[in-house]
Amino acid sequence: MEQAWAAVQDHDWERMSGFFAPGYVRHTEAGRLSFEVFQRLLQAEHAAFPDTRFELSDFITGPDRVAFRWASSATHLGPYLDVPPTGRSVTASGLTMSRVDGGKIVEDWTSWNKHELLATLGIIPIETSPAAAGADGAAAEALRAVHRKFPTGVTIVTTMEGATPAGLAVNAFSSVSLDPALVLFCVGRSSQTYPRLFAGDAVGVNVLARDQRDVAERFAVSGGDKFERVEWSLGSSGAPLLAGCAARLEGVIETRIAAPTHTIFITRVTETETFEREPLIYLGGSYFDSRGLEPAS
Repeated sequence: MEQAWAAVQDHDWERMSGFFAPGYVRHTEAGRLSFEVFQRLLQAEHAAFPDTRFELSDFITGPDRVAFRWASSATHLGPYLDVPPTGRSVTASGLTMSRVDGGKIVEDWTSWNKHELLATLGIIPIETSPAAAGADGAAAEALRAVHRKFPTGVTIVTTMEGATPAGLAVNAFSSVSLDPALVLFCVGRSSQTYPRLFAGDAVGVNVLARDQRDVAERFAVSGGDKFERVEWSLGSSGAPLLAGCAARLEGVIETRIAAPTHTIFITRVTETETFEREPLIYLGGSYFDSRGLEPAS
């Protein structure tokens, strides 16, 4: 048993296959896996955590059964379950029971806490049923029409990747609580800035002023040097802060909640600034100058 796991640890997939019987089945919470599927999953996991090391303990043996605890440690160096590389050290542990026949593993039953591993990477998954995952186009368009009726401000979320600033326009921004001081923003996985929000935790949220439409449009597109010809400076957290805004805050990402197409970043606010400037408004796909707003009667 330990030799099979040693082969996995060494990424020696050919040697690993010699420990499993033809017709092997792995029983998991997601269902039954064939050896081929199991091996592909292992290869994907080890591409994400190439330095994985295992420790096996507490063996219990029977005539054709072996049960044991296992623990692993690794560094997150590749994409894993849509989570970009974070460079963080992670651990995982679980229980496995194997049925053995003729010296070969015929089937396995395994249990481990995947959510614990994801939490170490700073992300919590939202469980979505298969039926809810594929809303039809008409329903999506109807929901989009509702969103167009909801006016928002425009924020530029910024972070640093090494010495390079990165950012994108976000109108999915909201307060979570005042005490503790928490805000959230949502970013789609297709954004080029998305993986950079996993590489570090310090972020800036820049609330654009009414005359910064050009900044909003610059940061709303993908690619290019968005910070070119935009005045900015480093905040105390190390995140880029844009000049000329209506308000700015700095914070530290504390929780990343994975939704089907976006991730919700819950951020603890560490610094705030407000300025005597009216905000830019976004409504129905267009930008508006907030100076023309009138009190409701």
